[in-house]
Amino acid sequence: MILTSPTLSCFSRRHCLHFLAISFTILLSACSASAGPDISGTWYFATGQTGGSTTAVYGTLKLEPSGSYEDSHRIAGILTYSKGTYTVNGDTLSLVPEAGKGKPMTYTFTLGQHQDKEGKPFTGLTLKGASDLTFLLTKEKKK
Repeated sequence: MILTSPTLSCFSRRHCLHFLAISFTILLSACSASAGPDISGTWYFATGQTGGSTTAVYGTLKLEPSGSYEDSHRIAGILTYSKGTYTVNGDTLSLVPEAGKGKPMTYTFTLGQHQDKEGKPFTGLTLKGASDLTFLLTKEKKK
């Protein structure tokens, strides 16, 4: 109604359209950063599994609500570090590092309930990469 009002000046209409365009862009940006479940927060690597055998993994994956991330974990004595931006699309997590800070990674993920060795339930984030390597992460730090 405001945009079709004959009493609005051209200047006012232009500002209204500009405001709507900016609002739409902000809305699209917010949706593209989180087009799936909210998995933001600090996640701690608990285990890694490849070829049917389980191996210890240590480190963190920090997913900020703003869409930035930092990944630092050690598996089989090899330290992996990357930092950049992430997107969630359905059940796919894509990590795109800053130039020179790692290589892009894409994971299929699931959130689910698991039990630790003592039978205590916890929410786990399972990441499955292109290889047969699968990570289990938890929001509680390993002791």
